[in-house]
Amino acid sequence: MIPQAPPPVSYTRQIVPLLRTACLGCHAAPTPAGKLSVASLGELVKGGVHGVSVVPGKSGQSSLFLRLTGAVKPIMPPGPGLKPAEVELFRRWIDEGARSDEPNAKTSVAAPIAKSLPTTLTAPKPLGKTLAVGAPVNALVYSPDGKTLAVG
Repeated sequence: MIPQAPPPVSYTRQIVPLLRTACLGCHAAPTPAGKLSVASLGELVKGGVHGVSVVPGKSGQSSLFLRLTGAVKPIMPPGPGLKPAEVELFRRWIDEGARSDEPNAKTSVAAPIAKSLPTTLTAPKPLGKTLAVGAPVNALVYSPDGKTLAVG
């Protein structure tokens, strides 16, 4: 029996959730780190101060993938980085052409993301005192009285 190839990586179901949890904390408007925004597929591909971040079909030439693996420093996201299986999803997605799989999208990597889909990412507005954190925030919890916020 010939092993079947895995299905194509889904941008909306697999890549966007990783961008939300691992990248959006630093790479969102109004001042994304390195001028690299992950708020839409077009902005992600366009890149930032270091140039184009995704070269469709060529993960080995894509700065996004090289930073995820640590081949280019600093490793992203800061800290322990992504799990190997998550990095592999990015590699496969880029090598498959870095396309959006949203319904009715053009096959171009710069295809706009429909506003009705949850693939346009936004970060919350600061509510008061801003604290520097070493890595993206993945969890928040307020105290019952609403006066204390714990960040993880």
